Amino acid sequence: MARLTAPREGLRLTIGVSEQLEDVLQDLLVGLTRALPRVTLTARIGASEHIAARTAEQETDIAVIIGRTRGERSRPLGSLQLAWYAHDAASLAAGRSIPMVLPTEPCNTRTHIVSALDGQGVPWHVAYEGPDLAGLRAATRAGLGVIGLLANSGEKWNLTPVPAGTLPFRPGPVPVSFVHAPGTPADVVEAAFSVARAALRQFPLVDEPGRAA
Repeated sequence: MARLTAPREGLRLTIGVSEQLEDVLQDLLVGLTRALPRVTLTARIGASEHIAARTAEQETDIAVIIGRTRGERSRPLGSLQLAWYAHDAASLAAGRSIPMVLPTEPCNTRTHIVSALDGQGVPWHVAYEGPDLAGLRAATRAGLGVIGLLANSGEKWNLTPVPAGTLPFRPGPVPVSFVHAPGTPADVVEAAFSVARAALRQFPLVDEPGRAA
């Protein structure tokens, strides 16, 4: 409480960002430094579920996470398009079941992908699962299976996009949310929301809602 009720020149703000959105962090920090020049910033990157929990517990003040959240301290930022990546998608698709490279649970991205596969009646199995993106990307490059990541991930991480029509199903867009901790000053929330919305424009946004909660 002392940290958040201190004068603006003494305010410290902790930012949380989903690991899959780590590219947003630099723009968030730069934008918030400009919008709130007297605020001291720190940052955390991790799984969306963990970041959201830390924000609810006031260990993090504001956060940008993958997934749809509800409540008065949450706002939608839009949806980001996912894409499939695989070393040799044609051979993987030739089998009876699609081998998938998935993050370990709990993970909002995994839940979204599994729901998309099951909803489209796709037979699949786990070929590799792990807690960090580096391992997931390495497993995909090694040809273990198909991974669903943001649609602009291929060139940056040396991942091969699955050509259109190779797999008879789509990953679909995944929602992104802005959340803030109880007691975060309203002007800080508004500034951070605007900065987060601008930072996300570097990604393939499917939609970009207004300020409505």
